[in-house]
Amino acid sequence: YVENYGKTELEKNNFEVDYFSIRNKNNLLEPSEDADLIILASVSIEGVRLIDNIFVG
Repeated sequence: YVENYGKTELEKNNFEVDYFSIRNKNNLLEPSEDADLIILASVSIEGVRLIDNIFVG
């Protein structure tokens, strides 16, 4: 649900989303409830591609 929400919000703000994923930061698998997380995203806007990884928790 959270991944879809993030992708939708980016698209509402004119970003073209290549990927938006929330994963376990230690192994990049789908996270369990107590896992430390990383948000992985790649988007484009006005011809510029932005790639970011954000650690959460």
